[in-house]
Amino acid sequence: LARSLGERSASAQQLWAALAECGPIAHERAELLRSLAEDVRDRPDLWVRVAEAELAALDPKATVFVERRHALRAQLAGAYASALALPEFAIAHLAALLDGELSGGDPRLRGERQRAGELLIAELRRVGDPVGLERRLGAQLAAFPAPEAAPWLELGLLRLELLHRPGAAADAFDAALRCDANSLPALRGLRAACELLGRWQEVAGALERELAARPTATASERAALFRRLGEVSWRRLDETTRASRAYAS
Repeated sequence: LARSLGERSASAQQLWAALAECGPIAHERAELLRSLAEDVRDRPDLWVRVAEAELAALDPKATVFVERRHALRAQLAGAYASALALPEFAIAHLAALLDGELSGGDPRLRGERQRAGELLIAELRRVGDPVGLERRLGAQLAAFPAPEAAPWLELGLLRLELLHRPGAAADAFDAALRCDANSLPALRGLRAACELLGRWQEVAGALERELAARPTATASERAALFRRLGEVSWRRLDETTRASRAYAS
């Protein structure tokens, strides 16, 4: 970093010299690093190194530094995610922010927790981490329930197709259907999860709901759904009347 700063402004060089002389007193180093960061703001690669050094100099146990640590982590996450295209580093800071500076129930931080969670989820999608994505998306939806079906559907598909957790997947698909009762992907996901769980009454119900939601389906598509409904009703539920109606449709 010293070599990189050699080509910067005289003020940056002076700040670097002051850092070398200030000794181990953390708050003094942090103030100098903060000033230095402003001087290299136009160089994201240098700025993140200075900001990381300032963050390391701030005592995490000292409440007086909480807001500054919070601001630094948010800024570092943004720089890593956009200017430097280093999503793994952005993820580390966003996770630390949510689990540290923004943890707890302070209602004043609710909006910032929501934004940090959304950014973290976007970066986890970007790197293709299904385990981390499922964990953070589930926590985000528990804290900030979405009124639309799409995020619940994404959570359900993660749990069903990649993590093989059909029970948790069924819960997510149910939530998606509370947002959009006619969501075909959610109905099909719920049916697939319930088949794995042996919850045959719910499988039959999902088939009937899909038939009701697809009045314009082709004759062959409706026949396949009715045939499956008949099989489930006959073989799994021992409901002969229901099966007969399905086979006759």
